[in-house]
Amino acid sequence: MRAFVAVHKDNKIRMASRSGGAFAALSRGFLENTHGSIYGAAIVQDFVVEHIKASNEKELRQLSGAKYVQSNLCKVLPMLKQDFLENRDVLFSGTPCQVAAVKELIPSDYSGKVLLVDIVCHSVPSPAIYKKFINQYPSVKEFVFRNKRDFGWRENISTITTQRRKIHTLAYCNLFYNTANMRPSCYNCPWKAERPGDITIGDCWGVEQVAPDMDDNFGTSVVLTNTDRGQKWWEQLCGVMRYKEVDPELVTKQHALNQPLGLPSNRAKFWYDYHNMPFHVFVKKYGKMSIKKQIRIVVSGFKTANKGVHNDQ
Repeated sequence: MRAFVAVHKDNKIRMASRSGGAFAALSRGFLENTHGSIYGAAIVQDFVVEHIKASNEKELRQLSGAKYVQSNLCKVLPMLKQDFLENRDVLFSGTPCQVAAVKELIPSDYSGKVLLVDIVCHSVPSPAIYKKFINQYPSVKEFVFRNKRDFGWRENISTITTQRRKIHTLAYCNLFYNTANMRPSCYNCPWKAERPGDITIGDCWGVEQVAPDMDDNFGTSVVLTNTDRGQKWWEQLCGVMRYKEVDPELVTKQHALNQPLGLPSNRAKFWYDYHNMPFHVFVKKYGKMSIKKQIRIVVSGFKTANKGVHNDQ
């Protein structure tokens, strides 16, 4: 394994990404070099999150940004299988368990180019809670899971845009990071330390210690090349990134890269409340924002607006 800290040179692309733009660099570069198929998570009709197949720049833009909810693979699995059977070039990005599943679809005689990219995954939360959260708001036009453009990369602030107003809240991310909101399989995830992808990408938490010159609170990526194939693709596609190689031990201390989170003692109570409380009461209890955090939203927004981000291209 080799490790890199990276940010995209084009800040328009970087700001459309959740972290430093590593996925944008890999997916766009792969498409330009192979004219193959890119598979990744997108927000589609009615704010459902599912994997789609992208074969051009317009479709690729749908894959930008993080989606903090389980993505449905059902529609793309037949497409993937057909691409592999026809030896088409494929880049697939997803959670480690999704990548591990897709590896099982690759035929032994497959001769196309493939790049498997797994993400640093905290856990897979409930799609039902996500759906109810969105449905609380009338006429939603846009939902941003984590709004770094207005509040900076380190904040967990979601923004819901309706026809009448914008609502900034920590509630959804508070629910997401609640370990009771994880699928049962996540408590025994085998893919934390053993990465199934050729490349692993995610947020580079701790960048202020590892590469302070790349820490401007607008998002920095960690890139781990886990296979020779992954390293070759990174070397081929990393020209659009500003990056430095670092000791893997410095960037793999994140809990999500080492071991699964433990089963919380309040999980049964959490789901009992979900099924028995009015949903707005449930959100208030488990996604509650303190006065201190509400003030932090205002302060973070003010600091980010005044700091700004320049465009290198």
